[in-house]
Amino acid sequence: MRSYRTEIAILLEILRAMDAGEVTLARLSHTVNVPYRRLEEYADELCRRKLAEEVPGDEGSDRATRFRVTDEGRKFMTEARQFEWFLHSYGIQL
Repeated sequence: MRSYRTEIAILLEILRAMDAGEVTLARLSHTVNVPYRRLEEYADELCRRKLAEEVPGDEGSDRATRFRVTDEGRKFMTEARQFEWFLHSYGIQL
């Protein structure tokens, strides 16, 4: 039986990938195995919730938009890890 990731699991993977440093959507798409168009929606949602932020490029630069985790996003990841550990202790997969 094939196991699918939940939306929260995907969002956490995206945040963890962003936490490694500023990253483009193309790189994220490859890292977390989510189609680019879908990833744009996730990135918008994370930014709206202030868990991630866009990193402005240099003016006139053709550098792709980059994203990074905010302090609030790191706090969210910490809480999510604790919740994930709690679920795993009862044999429940996130």
